[in-house]
This record gives sequence, structure tokens and C-alpha cells, in this order.
Amino acid sequence: MGQHWKDIWRGFFSSEPRIAEGRREQLWEEIARSVRRERQREYRRLFLKWAAVFVALLAAVAVLYVHLVEDLEEERFWATLQEEVGDQEFIALDLGQEEQLTFEEREKYFDFSGDAAEGSAEEAKPLGKAQNHVLTVPYGRRATVKLADGSKVWLNAGSRLVYPSHFEEGQRKVYLSGEAFFEVVADASRPFRVEMEDTAVDVLGTAFNVRAYPDEQRNTTVLVHGSVRLAAKARRGEVESLTLNPSQLAVHQKGETELRVKSVDTAPYLSWKDGYMMYRKTNFTRLSKDLKRYYNVEIQFSEPNLALETISGRLDLRQDIEEVLHFVTAASDLNYKRIGTRKVLIYRA
Repeated sequence: MGQHWKDIWRGFFSSEPRIAEGRREQLWEEIARSVRRERQREYRRLFLKWAAVFVALLAAVAVLYVHLVEDLEEERFWATLQEEVGDQEFIALDLGQEEQLTFEEREKYFDFSGDAAEGSAEEAKPLGKAQNHVLTVPYGRRATVKLADGSKVWLNAGSRLVYPSHFEEGQRKVYLSGEAFFEVVADASRPFRVEMEDTAVDVLGTAFNVRAYPDEQRNTTVLVHGSVRLAAKARRGEVESLTLNPSQLAVHQKGETELRVKSVDTAPYLSWKDGYMMYRKTNFTRLSKDLKRYYNVEIQFSEPNLALETISGRLDLRQDIEEVLHFVTAASDLNYKRIGTRKVLIYRA
């Protein structure tokens, strides 16, 4: 384009003969074409630049959308898993594919290990592969399940467990809402993981108890033997983790990132699976929640401060609710009154 300008310049100011009119118009046209080509290149560079920005922005939005969908799906999953189970009457086992079984027994044993010797759950053996099973244990009932790998889980009243019909290579994972005691079969090639909404426990082979009820403000893990890795969870990641040793209790306050650990006598934390409860200066707030789950009754107090009264002793969960209430109130100089079939009022004697 520079040569064209020189030709025109010489045509106007040189002493040489002027450029012919036709040649001048040709030069102007060539200049115009050169300018258009330069503008087109500039437009193309700008287009490519903004296209790259748009693609990057679109990719960021796509990643954000995927995370948002994952978060919403996780929230829906835990909301479903933590739905109130108190209104259910029977133990329920959802095998997937719209197949659900119910059981009237107060205590139920299921064996999905493939070598069921105890045939009490033979009728519930899964068909097919990789189906998620959901075991729901309502108030007033308990259940035990032997998983496909031979690990055993005792589920306390008011709990729900999600587990697969078989475990894939690399990892064994289950999901829990409520309270359960685990005896995990050792398998170094497939660590065992218990997922709760706010906490996760990783083990190789061990025995431990987990309490993670939706209506309580903290999750607790007690290790009997072996070793577990405990992690406080946050969205899309783990905030803090630690290794728990035998006879240690880990407490995780929901919504916080800190894990608190102390040494304990494990017996009071495990007694429920053997049909009794051990209390040591336990307040009536905790006791009332336990009685609600074990006997499906609502405990009310005539005065708010009564909920802060404490009790120590052993409750036999095989006794009926009347015997338990009599023991509880007599040990605390309190009294009780039945209100219908599902409510109990505790008042000062």
C-alpha cells in the first residue's frame, strides 16, 4: 500500500507529467482494497480475541453449572436420606427397580454376603448387579445387615442406610443417616467408606460406631479396634481429617470444620446394639430422643428445666415403655403421665 501512496504523491507534486486519470483511480481503488483488507484482518483479530474470551467465559459457566447441579443433586440426596422415619410402621428394604419389601419384626437380620447361613432374610436377597439398596429402620425397631463383602452393620432405630448389592473394585462405600455400628472385613485393595452429610469415615478393617442423626447438632464416631480416618466435610471437599485410635471418640459439630477427640470407655456408646442403654450423667434431652427412637413415643416436659436433669444407669430395651418410664422417673424423683398412645408428660413429683 505504501508504493501506491508514493505514486499518487509524485503525481500531485512532482515536475514529471501527472499520472493519468485512469491510473489515479486504479491506485485509489488498490489503496481502498488494502485498507479494507487491513480492517478485515483487524476485525478477525478482534473476533478471535473476543471469541476466546467468550469460550473461556462459557467454559467457566459450564463448570459452575456442573458444580451447581452436583450440589443440588447432593442436597436432594441427603434431604431424601434424612427424611423423617418415625411415621413408618415397619422396617423397609428398597431393592431398586420399584421393588420394596417391608418387615413387621422389631428386629430384623439381612444377609447379602452370598453365603447366607441365617435364612431370616433369604427372601430379600438381591437380583442383578450394582443396585443401590435402601434399608430404613423406623422408631421402635432395629436391624442388622451383612453386606456383600461380609461386613456387618447394626442399624439403630430411626436410621437409614444406602449400600450396593455388591462392591466395585477400588472402594466400598455406604451412606448413613442415623446411628450404626460397623464390623468391617479387612480388604486393603478396597477401603471401606461411610459417608454422612457432614462427616466421612475411611477404614480398612475395624469395628466402630457412628451416630449422625439429622435432628442432632453433632456427629460422633467411636472406634473399638483397628484404625479409621475421619474427615469433616464441606461442599466439594474435605476440610479437616485425622486418624482415630482405639477407645477414642471424635465429635464433629455440624457446620464447623474442627474435629474434637478424646479417650473414652466405649461400652456406653455400643450397648444399644446388644439391647440396652448405659447412661452416665446423661441429661433428659438426650434420653427423650433415645426413648422416642426406641419406643416411638414423644417425651414432653412440664417445665423446660426438667430436660436438664441427668440420669445414670442401665435401661433394658427389651422391657416395655411403662417399665422404662417407671425406672427413669423413680431414679430422678420425677413422675410421668401417658397422653394417648404416643405422648408422655414428665413432671416433678
